[in-house]
Amino acid sequence: MNAIHERALAAIEACDPALAGIRRAAECISFPEEKTILHAGPPFRKGSVSMPIRNSACVAAVYEGWASDFDDAGERIERGEIRLAPAQDVHAMVPLAAVLSPSMWVQEVKGVHGTGELVAYSPLNGGSGAAMRFGLCSTQALEHLHWLNGDLGGALCDGLKQPIPLVPIARQALAQGDDCHGRTQAATSILVDILYERVPALRADAACASFLRDSPSFFLNLWMAACKVMALAAIFPDSDVITAVGANGVEFGLQVGGMAGRWWTAPAAPPAGTLQEGYAKADALPAIGDSALVDAFGFGCMALHHAPAQRAGLEPFMPDDSRRLGTEILVGVHRGFGELALRTASSARLIAISGKALPIALGILDRDGKAGRLGGGVAKVPMEPVRQAVKALGEEVPAI
Repeated sequence: MNAIHERALAAIEACDPALAGIRRAAECISFPEEKTILHAGPPFRKGSVSMPIRNSACVAAVYEGWASDFDDAGERIERGEIRLAPAQDVHAMVPLAAVLSPSMWVQEVKGVHGTGELVAYSPLNGGSGAAMRFGLCSTQALEHLHWLNGDLGGALCDGLKQPIPLVPIARQALAQGDDCHGRTQAATSILVDILYERVPALRADAACASFLRDSPSFFLNLWMAACKVMALAAIFPDSDVITAVGANGVEFGLQVGGMAGRWWTAPAAPPAGTLQEGYAKADALPAIGDSALVDAFGFGCMALHHAPAQRAGLEPFMPDDSRRLGTEILVGVHRGFGELALRTASSARLIAISGKALPIALGILDRDGKAGRLGGGVAKVPMEPVRQAVKALGEEVPAI
């Protein structure tokens, strides 16, 4: 391990991300301009907004009161009156086609960094119903957004008074068969038990209790923010650790710690995976979501050797065995995961040297934004942005 990777690994291990509280996004996130909605992945090029994100942005615009209805919202977005911007540029994380706007509740995750703090944010996970991450423009999605950012968010905000460390939850969950991305059932169960203990109002409210009980993915958004905090710890000169990575349904993009804030992009392809009956590959949207950073930090596809159920479904689409691949492209073992010997932090340089793309566990959405989730599979981060980032850091890029 070289000195850069030793420094990155030490900082990542030391940051110890924890859920610090629930706040309104406008109170803690620096939105680039008024009437800005945050989305996954790199910035959209003019005229290239994917339909599922456009749908979610329309729902968010009506929720904010910036538009009278969905049609009005779409027109305002097209005219530039309502802007779209990458969530990761302001240390926020959104899954799939979800978006984040100022009035929504966010989970605030904090970590230690020297004598200061690192902070990242994510919206509350929408569960298994009319969740915004599916990219559907509907009254059901709007109603669910109001409830999520009303009753549920309010109860959590009022009741969460002490930080909840997140690495211990992820460690327990991996030991129970989660990969902490596509499968978060164990992590969610552990988290919900803690929330019930600390926020009695959640148990007393039948709707909140039912939602949490029936939402096995609830931990995911929180863990995305935790991975972002770990990524922020790896931002320093010459760092080749991938500190931002995601897709917007049109392009994949990434950033490295030595040049934070600069996106390298390439066209995104649909994940390779299994689709519901009646759908074909042509119906699938190219890769989308900020949860790619979870895999970049050693979870998801990179932790399938800990998650038998996930491995059974995704292994046919994996470029290599997850444990073996981790030894080639991840920086080192995170001591916070103890006997699991979990490797963490994707190195752009190691990926370029190996020629092996970083695989990402992703849901597959309908490209037309009408059917929502079509299935799940594995996307691969394009190699060209990785090679460009390594070259920009002043390192020689191997010919492959």
